[in-house]
Formats: sequence, C-alpha cells, structure tokens
Amino acid sequence: MRTDAKRSPLTASPSPHVTVGLYAVIGLALLICAIVAACSGPLFSSRERIKVADSDIRRIRLWQPDRPKPATGPWLFAKDAAAAAAIARSAGSAVARTVAKGRPADAAFAPLLVDTIAGRSLLRAAGPGRAYAIGAPAAHCPAIGLALAAATVEKAAEAALSQCIAALETRPRLRSGDRAAASCGCRLLAAGDALLVAPEAFARARSVSVLALDPDSGASAALIAESRRGPADLKASATADAAALKSALAGAQSLALRSAAGPAAQLELRANGAALLRVKSDGAVLEGRWRAEGFRRGRWAGVAALRRADGLRMVMLIGYEPDEQKTRRAALVAAALELF
Repeated sequence: MRTDAKRSPLTASPSPHVTVGLYAVIGLALLICAIVAACSGPLFSSRERIKVADSDIRRIRLWQPDRPKPATGPWLFAKDAAAAAAIARSAGSAVARTVAKGRPADAAFAPLLVDTIAGRSLLRAAGPGRAYAIGAPAAHCPAIGLALAAATVEKAAEAALSQCIAALETRPRLRSGDRAAASCGCRLLAAGDALLVAPEAFARARSVSVLALDPDSGASAALIAESRRGPADLKASATADAAALKSALAGAQSLALRSAAGPAAQLELRANGAALLRVKSDGAVLEGRWRAEGFRRGRWAGVAALRRADGLRMVMLIGYEPDEQKTRRAALVAAALELF
C-alpha cells in the first residue's frame, strides 16, 4: 500500500476528523490482514478461472478474419437504430466470409468472453443467432449488448447493438449531454461463430487498480481488485439465470480488494447502482452508490461514493491505471462526489 497525502492515514495521530476513519477502514484492515493470514478466503488467479471455464467450452470453434480490423473508427459501429440495422444487414456476409476464409480461434484466448458471465453465455448459446456488442469508444461508453437466441445472425447483430445502444441511453452522463458521452455508440465484436475485430478487443485484465480516498483529508490507499470467483462459482454460473445475466450486463460485480500486504476488503457493485464495502479485519461496512464510466482493458471502470454509519466518507476510483488516476484524479473524484 502507498499513501500520497501529506498526513498518512497510517501515521497520523488520532483526530476527530475523518483521517482517523480512513485509518480504521483501510490502513488497519491491511495491517491486520498482513499479520493474520486467515482473515479471508483464498483469491483465485485468472489462470485458474480460465482453465475451469475452458474445460466446458474448449470444443467450441470460433473464427477470426485473416486480417482483422481494429475495434476503432466506423467499423461495425452504430450510434442509433438505423445504423444498427444497416450493420446487421451486412453481418451475415461478414460472418460467412470470416468462417470461410478466416482462421480458427481458441476461445481460451478471448478472456473477454471466457472469463465473464455474458461472454460464457454467448459461447454456450446454440445456433448462429448469437452476437455481442460493447460501448465504443470503450473508455467512456459503459454498455454491453447480447443476443443469444435470434433467428438469424442478422437479427442477432441488430438485437445486440440495439440493446447496447438502449443501455447507453440510460446512463446519466449521456442523458445530461456530457461531451465525451455524446460520442458514444456501440460496436459489434462477435456474431454467430465469428470474432469480427482484432484479438486485442477480446482482452481482459486479470486484475484492476483501485484508489481509495478520503475526500476530506486527501489521504489515499492504492489497492488491487480481482473478481471474487473461484472454480465452484464458475461452474454454478455456467447456467446463470436471466436475472444474474441481466445484472452482469449492467456491470454488477463482486471484487476482492487487496494490497501487497494481503486481502483487505470485499466490494459489491450492484446493477441498481448500490455499492457495499465490507472490511475483512473488523467487519466494518460502508454503503453508498457507484457509477460505471467505461471500460479499461476489458473490465468495468467507474467511481463509488461510500459512507459509514458514523459519517465517514470514502471515494473509490475503480479500474483506472495509476497514470490515469494521477492525470484525471480531480475529475474522477468530482464525479464520485456527485453520488453522495
């Protein structure tokens, strides 16, 4: 763990202000977890998660273009229903061309699909009527669209794009006319048996950075987050019901937070925007709200605003790399403070 405030929450003397609260919630939790190895259950690596998921889907053959186009610019990009319909009309020929002239792709090398509920649902769907779309540009367009049982590839593509566009329209910043959000649309990544864009579009980070801040004192703690899933969870979610899939498409996730010292807390981000932080060492609970702001390396990125029963406030920047945390810290903190 590192701190970048002048008064570290691990060294500051007790005061009636919230710095002591941050020490209690983050600093003390990390110190105790460093000493007591059994303060939480084991964390499973992405390698283990992919191996378990791949045991079920290894026989599913996908295809990618011999010279795939990057997931940028106008390629397979739609901002409205008319554009989605136009892309859908050409989806069948694009898929057929990819399967006929492309090369086989191992699903295990598409973590965005293999290691997510939405992606596994797509891979396990039967027939050609399946498609996957994602908000674009991904950095500030947080939405996913998924079709699993359409009559044709064309209808699947249109359904996935339309679902993704509809999800974007529910995002507060898009509704309020934010300049970045105004450029948002959705891109078709996969349809039928074909991956339609370059492999890097299907990458997904094993873990993400989280910065926890006391908005009043400026004290901060750097953490790492991993999805709280083990082999048993993956097998259970292989047949995720409609409610679980709907929540996953809205960004719901359970994250295990840790530092170099060890496990620290559990962060629950729910589909309805609610957020809950449970500290491992003493069971302290903070509740509040979160908002997805986009994707980073195939994972949701966003901000959370949390408050403990005694009034302690905490802001969390979730999924942003350290460099972006530094350059956009003021803007991201301001976005989080809007949630209090």
